[in-house]
Amino acid sequence: MLLTIDIGNSSTKFGTFENENLLKRLIIPTIRSKSGDEIYDSIREEINGLFSAVVVSSVVPELNDSVSHLSEKYFNQTSFFVDNRMDFGLEIKYFPPESLGVDRLVAAFTACEKYGAPAIV
Repeated sequence: MLLTIDIGNSSTKFGTFENENLLKRLIIPTIRSKSGDEIYDSIREEINGLFSAVVVSSVVPELNDSVSHLSEKYFNQTSFFVDNRMDFGLEIKYFPPESLGVDRLVAAFTACEKYGAPAIV
């Protein structure tokens, strides 16, 4: 089972997947000062189990260490952080490309994979 975490400016979304099937989804407010333990307290009733991987997309770097701690302590996994330096197989014309949020890259990649290109996200 896969745990995905999307840390956005206003909300943090969790999804658990078995292959391509979304099993559970949970959204909590993004609070930049939360520790990994505090995040776990917010999700433990809904998000639990044995995960083979934890994949994180984050536009809130202040929470990256907390999510890493959460993954290691409660799910026995090292978080894999998706970032904008990865090759998504897309031609990026945004300048500078480093300032493009990874959330937007993931959305564009997903749209192309699911619906084909060209696509508007």
